[in-house]
Amino acid sequence: MRPFKFIKGPGYVYDLFYVFVLYFNRKTLFDADANPNNAENDIAFMNQIIEKFSPVSDELELFFHLREDGRSFMTMHYFKPYQNYFSTKYDFQFLMKDLLDHNRLVENLVQFYFPGMSEEEIAEKKGVILDMAEKIDNSEYDEGIKRKLYSFLIKPEPVIQKLTYELMSKEVLLSQYYEKNYQQLVDMQNGFDFEKLAQGMKEFRNIDFIKNEPDDIYISTCLLNKYCICIFVQAKGVTILLGYDWKESYQYYLEKKLPNLKEFGDVITEQNRIDILNLLVEKKEITIKDLEKLLNFSGSTAYYHLMMMLRYNMVKSRNQGRTVFYSLNEEYFESIIKVLSKYLKKG
Repeated sequence: MRPFKFIKGPGYVYDLFYVFVLYFNRKTLFDADANPNNAENDIAFMNQIIEKFSPVSDELELFFHLREDGRSFMTMHYFKPYQNYFSTKYDFQFLMKDLLDHNRLVENLVQFYFPGMSEEEIAEKKGVILDMAEKIDNSEYDEGIKRKLYSFLIKPEPVIQKLTYELMSKEVLLSQYYEKNYQQLVDMQNGFDFEKLAQGMKEFRNIDFIKNEPDDIYISTCLLNKYCICIFVQAKGVTILLGYDWKESYQYYLEKKLPNLKEFGDVITEQNRIDILNLLVEKKEITIKDLEKLLNFSGSTAYYHLMMMLRYNMVKSRNQGRTVFYSLNEEYFESIIKVLSKYLKKG
């Protein structure tokens, strides 16, 4: 059995973000996270979380609203980029110190909602509301998000202060919840079999860490996001986030990850998206700026198509500074071949 170590920080912060994400996106998460075999109980559990941690200031929706690709600002900019620190210093205190840089927070938020903007453009226009107004008006966000963007960019400090205050107040409640349900963590850790998990993940995407046999394996558990299964590969190791009930939904989770033929058809029946796929084959990685230049797309058009392909898991993304690079998810297309193979004549 390969050695592994349990750590608290990443799973604990992920649960804290989950409180807010669930509050502002409850319908989406009810549909996405509830196991159909236990949907009634799962939705009741999520409603209990919402009730226990309510109320949440409406102004904070900007930080936890889920884009079309299923990502929120806080997880994109204050969680995932720090995966190399998960096993060392990433915890709630690290997060709060990072949020003290208000100027960077504003720039990050602009980049999250308008990913086609360059670093230079963000630095130049973030405080000029007339320049940003056109981008907000031309965006495809709903009116509620647009109003909050206007309000935040006009006067960000009060909203940031409210964010830090509510994170601290909810963290107190979360700490109490963890103390009350500590036995769940103990039971999970005592019965944990990493080799069984690794064996099952051979059918799961992003399993390079199993093939490469990393030096260090860390497991961080979640009590609220109980079906969570997230893999973060670092330079010399890997951190796996696991909800305490991950076993109950593992098979369903794997099945849900198989490509859906209707979604695949939705993408490839549009010529612009076929052009994007062909460009990805040629260039390996592209940005929204590349699509504007090479395919003559507007920034909003490029963003729309890429978000759809991200949502269906057809492409992957990575951040380098404030620039987002997109690439093909090869595992997706390997899975599509498997799904289509059932229509072949046997023998």
